[in-house]
Parts: sequence; structure tokens; C-alpha cells
Amino acid sequence: SSTQGSGVDLTAEQTRTDILDQIQCRTSSEAAAALTWYQSVKIPSLGAQTPAELVAQGRGEELRTYLIHLADGDYA
Repeated sequence: SSTQGSGVDLTAEQTRTDILDQIQCRTSSEAAAALTWYQSVKIPSLGAQTPAELVAQGRGEELRTYLIHLADGDYA
């Protein structure tokens, strides 16, 4: 997304869309699978919260950083 790294505050909906796009691109998953992950998978290293909960709390940047590290193989 062109808004990444631009310093622009994203709305929760924009952040949600951006995260789902990242997941689909990185995992080659279908939209339904990405949405299921977003809504239901708790991430232990981010307080055992789902991506949806993190975004709702304004923690989208933390989630993005997690995804980048995950893609780089840094941690799971």
C-alpha cells in the first residue's frame, strides 16, 4: 500500500484493508483465508490478541512490524 511508511495516520478500516492485502500477498492465500486469520488468530508476541483486536486498539503499526519480521523469518 502507498500509505505504508508515509507517516499518515490510517483509519482502522484502512489499516484493516492494508493488513489483509499484506497477508494475501505474502501467503498467496484467498481473501476468505486472510480474513479468517485476521479475525481469529491470536498472536502470542502481541499480547495474545487477534489482528482485528490490535487494529481496533490503534496498534496497526505494531502488527505491520510483526508481519515484516515474520516474513523475514525473525520470529513466529
